[in-house]
Amino acid sequence: MKIVHVDSGIKLQVVKGVKGDGIIWQGEWSAEATYDQLHAVSRGGASWISVQNQNIGHDPLTDDGTWWECMVADSLAEGYRDEALTYRNQAEDFAESAASSAESAATSASNAAESEENAATSAANAATSETNAAISAQNAAESESNASASETKARQWAENPEDEPVEPGQYSALHHKEKAIDAQMRAETAEANALESANNAATSEANAATSAENAATSEANAKTSEINAAISEANALESANNAEAYKNEAQYWANIAQDVVFTAEVLQRLETMGGILI
Repeated sequence: MKIVHVDSGIKLQVVKGVKGDGIIWQGEWSAEATYDQLHAVSRGGASWISVQNQNIGHDPLTDDGTWWECMVADSLAEGYRDEALTYRNQAEDFAESAASSAESAATSASNAAESEENAATSAANAATSETNAAISAQNAAESESNASASETKARQWAENPEDEPVEPGQYSALHHKEKAIDAQMRAETAEANALESANNAATSEANAATSAENAATSEANAKTSEINAAISEANALESANNAEAYKNEAQYWANIAQDVVFTAEVLQRLETMGGILI
């Protein structure tokens, strides 16, 4: 089995005739564990495969591809298909071997005197080959079924709708994409609201400054008005005093006028009475 890089990630390809290396599932990723090449883990709702030995403390979610590769949706399905083809090829090889052994048995039967032992051996080999062929065919069918199931599961991991779990508590790539879009929209809305609040705060601050300036102007005007009121009050008092003085002076002249009128009347009467003048 070997790692093959494709546009959307990696594939695990079964190589015919190569044995001994395969995926070793390690369960959920741990920062303390040591992983070697082809060790597979679960992390962040996805499966990851180590591409190096002595892989310690490298988080698959933050790695740049140096230590981990994400397994694409159809990796297992492709692996099971390739494995099924391998078993089919083996079955065909075993069938050919069985046919060859049967032919050898027929040839040995015609020479039974000298080949009886070889014929029995060939017949046994043919039976064994036929059994192996049947087993390989069964394995191929199982592998093909597993490949189909894995392909279905891979499609679910990729395309299951938002909030529809693939497994309890685990969701598809589409789900996480939609959640990310929702989170981005909420963040943009919050940013716009924050900007509007900042603008409103700046406007309020400017209005407060204007109000403070107007208050200071009003306070100055109030003090000026207070001073003018005091001046007006003093002027009013002075006018009242002047009015009283003018009143007294008018009364004085009125009294004099009255005396003059009285004197004139007396003189007129005296003149009427005989021109007596004093």
